[in-house]
Amino acid sequence: MIRTRDWKYSVFGSGRRELFHLAEDPHELRDLARDATFISQRKLLEQQLREWMRQTRDPLLETLFASSAAIEGDRK
Repeated sequence: MIRTRDWKYSVFGSGRRELFHLAEDPHELRDLARDATFISQRKLLEQQLREWMRQTRDPLLETLFASSAAIEGDRK
Protein backbone atom coordinates (compact mmCIF):
# COMPACT_ATOMS: atom_id res chain seq x y z
CA MET A 1 0.00 0.00 0.00
CA ILE A 2 1.17 3.49 -0.80
CA ARG A 3 -0.46 6.66 0.40
CA THR A 4 0.05 10.27 -0.54
CA ARG A 5 -1.78 13.30 0.71
CA ASP A 6 -4.55 12.81 -1.86
CA TRP A 7 -4.34 9.14 -2.93
CA LYS A 8 -4.21 5.62 -1.52
CA TYR A 9 -3.27 2.65 -3.69
CA SER A 10 -3.28 -0.94 -2.40
CA VAL A 11 -2.17 -4.19 -4.00
CA PHE A 12 -3.29 -7.48 -2.46
CA GLY A 13 -1.82 -10.96 -2.73
CA SER A 14 -4.89 -12.06 -4.67
CA GLY A 15 -4.00 -9.56 -7.39
CA ARG A 16 -6.79 -7.18 -6.46
CA ARG A 17 -6.01 -3.46 -6.51
CA GLU A 18 -7.74 -0.54 -4.86
CA LEU A 19 -7.34 3.15 -5.62
CA PHE A 20 -9.00 5.88 -3.58
CA HIS A 21 -8.89 9.64 -4.07
CA LEU A 22 -8.72 10.58 -0.41
CA ALA A 23 -9.12 14.30 -1.05
CA GLU A 24 -12.58 13.65 -2.51
CA ASP A 25 -13.42 10.34 -0.81
CA PRO A 26 -11.87 10.30 2.69
CA HIS A 27 -14.01 7.34 3.77
CA GLU A 28 -12.76 5.21 0.83
CA LEU A 29 -16.21 4.40 -0.52
CA ARG A 30 -15.46 4.64 -4.26
CA ASP A 31 -12.72 2.34 -5.57
CA LEU A 32 -11.22 3.89 -8.71
CA ALA A 33 -8.76 1.10 -9.55
CA ARG A 34 -10.74 -0.06 -12.59
CA ASP A 35 -11.81 3.40 -13.74
CA ALA A 36 -9.93 4.20 -16.96
CA THR A 37 -10.04 7.90 -16.08
CA PHE A 38 -7.50 7.28 -13.33
CA ILE A 39 -5.15 4.82 -15.05
CA SER A 40 -2.26 7.31 -15.18
CA GLN A 41 -2.58 8.00 -11.44
CA ARG A 42 -2.72 4.27 -10.74
CA LYS A 43 0.38 3.59 -12.84
CA LEU A 44 2.29 6.40 -11.13
CA LEU A 45 1.45 5.11 -7.65
CA GLU A 46 2.25 1.53 -8.63
CA GLN A 47 5.63 2.63 -9.97
CA GLN A 48 6.35 4.45 -6.70
CA LEU A 49 5.25 1.43 -4.67
CA ARG A 50 7.47 -0.92 -6.69
CA GLU A 51 10.45 1.39 -6.27
CA TRP A 52 9.93 1.61 -2.50
CA MET A 53 9.63 -2.17 -2.32
CA ARG A 54 12.88 -2.54 -4.30
CA GLN A 55 14.70 -0.09 -2.05
CA THR A 56 13.54 -1.83 1.11
CA ARG A 57 14.11 -5.30 -0.38
CA ASP A 58 10.53 -6.25 0.36
CA PRO A 59 10.17 -10.01 -0.24
CA LEU A 60 6.62 -9.52 -1.54
CA LEU A 61 7.78 -7.51 -4.55
CA GLU A 62 8.08 -10.56 -6.79
CA THR A 63 4.85 -12.07 -5.47
CA LEU A 64 2.67 -8.99 -5.89
CA PHE A 65 4.08 -8.00 -9.27
CA ALA A 66 4.85 -11.41 -10.77
CA SER A 67 3.58 -10.38 -14.18
CA SER A 68 4.57 -7.38 -16.25
CA ALA A 69 0.87 -7.11 -17.07
CA ALA A 70 -0.08 -6.60 -13.44
CA ILE A 71 -1.32 -3.06 -14.05
CA GLU A 72 -3.47 -4.07 -17.00
CA GLY A 73 -4.44 -7.55 -15.83
CA ASP A 74 -7.43 -6.77 -13.70
CA ARG A 75 -9.17 -4.49 -16.20
CA LYS A 76 -10.55 -7.53 -18.07
